[in-house]
Amino acid sequence: MAPFATPDPGLEAGAGGGAGEEETAMTERTEYLNTRAAAAHLGLSTRTLDRYRVSGDGPVFLKFGGRVRYLREDLDDWARSRRRRSTSDDGTGPRPGPAGADR
Repeated sequence: MAPFATPDPGLEAGAGGGAGEEETAMTERTEYLNTRAAAAHLGLSTRTLDRYRVSGDGPVFLKFGGRVRYLREDLDDWARSRRRRSTSDDGTGPRPGPAGADR
């Protein structure tokens, strides 16, 4: 199943008229990923994301009726928040910076 995309609400269909504007409108959209696509993006199983939703330990998600969707930006933010310097790092200390920043 492919990710879902919706046009940016600030972009009206038919506004303007140049082909360049249409091309820009196609790239400025919000992409909603289903659980399978989100899990693949993070390198996790769908069952892991299911468990994280129940426990509240996972990335934020959206509910549209019974459907669960994720924003790619939210997945990346959640992944960055889980960076650690060692296996004993519980995440309560200062967060590590970009790779190689302290060298």
